[in-house]
Amino acid sequence: MIHETTGTVDKEIFIRSRLLSYGVAILAATVALVLTQLLLPLLNPVIFPLFFAAVAVSAWYGGMGPGLLAIALGVGYSLYFFIEPIHSFAITSANRLVQLIAFSLVSFLIALLCTQLQIANRKTKASLRAVRQANRQVTRTLESISDAFVALDRDWRIIYQNAEAERLNGKPRTEVIGKTHWEEWSVSVGTNVERQYRRAMAQQIPVHFEHHYYSVDSRKPTGF
Repeated sequence: MIHETTGTVDKEIFIRSRLLSYGVAILAATVALVLTQLLLPLLNPVIFPLFFAAVAVSAWYGGMGPGLLAIALGVGYSLYFFIEPIHSFAITSANRLVQLIAFSLVSFLIALLCTQLQIANRKTKASLRAVRQANRQVTRTLESISDAFVALDRDWRIIYQNAEAERLNGKPRTEVIGKTHWEEWSVSVGTNVERQYRRAMAQQIPVHFEHHYYSVDSRKPTGF
């Protein structure tokens, strides 16, 4: 029953969303009609620019379906209100027919382009959400492990350290992030640590080694 209820709610939301998309198309085309009528002395003999904008808005907001509706409304409004004979859907000349066909074709390309851009935009946002979620999961894992973990960029700057690394280093991450590894752990310069790190960075390979060192103050380990 819970699944059925959830499915019904999702279906209702989808239907409302689609109705709103088509409502936006109707509104955009109608606004284009009103503005074209107001600006006709300036636009005449070109009557389609604002209808192109209505198609773009409709397709961007709702996709191809609302875009096609805006095209149909643009053709109907133009034919009825601006093309002779006025207040008639009759097409009395081949020139007018060519104009309407050209408007429809260009508008279709605009709607198609806007739809594809919107699809790409949604995919990009979905990918970013997935990356953020994966990053949060990785961060939770790194914060929960008992080993110290430090991440460096290609310039050897510290970009992350987990809680265990903070404990061993005796410093909060806010004090070390942005510094280079060699600035924060200068005792590693000239040692096997530096050689192995630079080999890993240069060859882009994992390396495994052990290195033991002790701080001057044995009560405060200098880990890295």
